[in-house]
Amino acid sequence: PIDMLPGAAPDLAFTPVICISASAVRSAAEHRQHHSWTYIQGAGDDEENWSCGLTPGLFWANCDELLVLQGEAGLQARIDELVASGGAAADNVAAAEAGSATQSGGRGPRWIGTSRLCYASTAWVDTRCGPGPSDAHRRPFGFLLHCDPEPLPWASSLAEGTYLHIPVAAGKRANAFVFWESQVLPEAIRFAHRTLLAKKSENGAAALMVASHDSATAATVLCALLFALYDDDLVSLVPGVRTQAASKDLLRGRLVALQPFLPEEAWPPRYLMKELNRFFFAGWNELAAELGA
Repeated sequence: PIDMLPGAAPDLAFTPVICISASAVRSAAEHRQHHSWTYIQGAGDDEENWSCGLTPGLFWANCDELLVLQGEAGLQARIDELVASGGAAADNVAAAEAGSATQSGGRGPRWIGTSRLCYASTAWVDTRCGPGPSDAHRRPFGFLLHCDPEPLPWASSLAEGTYLHIPVAAGKRANAFVFWESQVLPEAIRFAHRTLLAKKSENGAAALMVASHDSATAATVLCALLFALYDDDLVSLVPGVRTQAASKDLLRGRLVALQPFLPEEAWPPRYLMKELNRFFFAGWNELAAELGA
């Protein structure tokens, strides 16, 4: 619904395109009685199924060619070629041509309004924020929440209590079952709750940066932080933590509010949205009571 968009629609700096996938609930056998094609329940919003590895950057870098191809077979073959022969490079070219914030060494900070939260790629953090004569002045953050399989090699040089590494890997089956529910989201929220209340770190910076090689992982964590700790204006920290019961609409609303600040990153796949829902429906009340005590 349009009222889930951040602010009044006429004031947005972009044109929202709202796509709706509607499918009837029926069995495959029942469908075959009336149609000749295979019906896949819910496939309309399953980007892992239909995108075939084609990322937004890769599409825009090759859109003129792709949009004139005739026939599904030829289009699919060309997409497979592009994905196999350097999709990451094409992504970088497209991002640069679009005037993105990509900087040498990875994507630089994307600030989430005035919430004191920001996102950057791990490559950018590792390249631009490592130890050096003026390392504290080059870091735009006071606290770093790092979500990747391995910690930063220079993490031990950071002040105690300002760095948290959560060993989460990208991919639907890359982590143990309920790992997001039992470790990733609870640890991220505990760390953010403590650091955001601290106001500033030893180097005088107040921001909490979420870094990851996988932007969908970072966006999912940021969405959880915005729901758990922030009021609806995305600026004010709620007293303690949010006690309002979670719903899919509320979580989806937080994701929509995040997208203007992370237009390329804040599109987590469906399995990560399921992780958010599972945690806030099942484990949030216990953690909220712990942090609100």
